[in-house]
Amino acid sequence: MSMFINACYGDSGGPFMMFTSNKQWVLVGITSNGIGCGQAEYSGVYTRVAAYEYWINSTINVDDISNNNNNM
Repeated sequence: MSMFINACYGDSGGPFMMFTSNKQWVLVGITSNGIGCGQAEYSGVYTRVAAYEYWINSTINVDDISNNNNNM
């Protein structure tokens, strides 16, 4: 059984993560939609996060994120 099959009902807006060779999880996509639920023969539709990296970084306040992580 494959670790990744496909998107399912209710997955929209959820993360599409990749485990890197550096042993870190990285957000690479945001689930948009798919056909049915977990259909291996159909590809799901995802938004490529890297395409919006500039906008994300210019919109968020990185200092606030760093401070919040230190307080957890």
